[in-house]
Amino acid sequence: MSCNVDFYYFTVSPPSRAVWMTLEELGIKYNEHIVDISKGEHKTADYKKISFRQKVPAIKDGDLCLAESRAIAAYLVSEYGAQQKKQYLYPQESKLRAKIDQHLYIGENIFDQIQAYVNVGGVLFRGEKTRLEKVDEAKAALGSIEFMLEDHAYTAGDKLTIADFFYYIAIQLLSLTDFDEFDKFPKVVEWKKKMQSLPYHKKTCDEPMTKFRQYYQHVLSSKKE
Repeated sequence: MSCNVDFYYFTVSPPSRAVWMTLEELGIKYNEHIVDISKGEHKTADYKKISFRQKVPAIKDGDLCLAESRAIAAYLVSEYGAQQKKQYLYPQESKLRAKIDQHLYIGENIFDQIQAYVNVGGVLFRGEKTRLEKVDEAKAALGSIEFMLEDHAYTAGDKLTIADFFYYIAIQLLSLTDFDEFDKFPKVVEWKKKMQSLPYHKKTCDEPMTKFRQYYQHVLSSKKE
């Protein structure tokens, strides 16, 4: 399928990876543009024309420039989902779509709960450590997802949706740490296996997060010396 979507992202950025997974699941062609935020590449005047808040990810589709990861994922499915027979990722029917929207909002809170514990910005840029005292917030987030999975295979129903991508990139933050309490959340573990079986998981998740964990752990170790 011909497509002129330009995708601006940074591989270790969780929101970038959620959009990356959406693009891959849709199976549309896209042009990749790595924006290395560690080098300030998101602060250029040219990039501000694409993402006025100068954050990643962003896309350019024809004359449309769009930022904010959840808006991008929703747009991509709305625009290309039907012709790719993947509309179930973000259904057109208003009640089903409202349910997904609800999960997208909840997903921001889930991310914040896990981030409170992982403390990526604090570890990498402020000389801080993993906030072990916040581990209960991370477990509460996992508990919420465990509840979502009580009656169906995925977080918003029995089919994969973009909500799963955003919950998954939040949970993946835990892989940076030595968190080892997933056995308390068996449904989350089974759902994670489904996500890990996606054919693009290695490219969009495994490889970036393996490198990210190495860097995160290296920074933590350097603080102990």
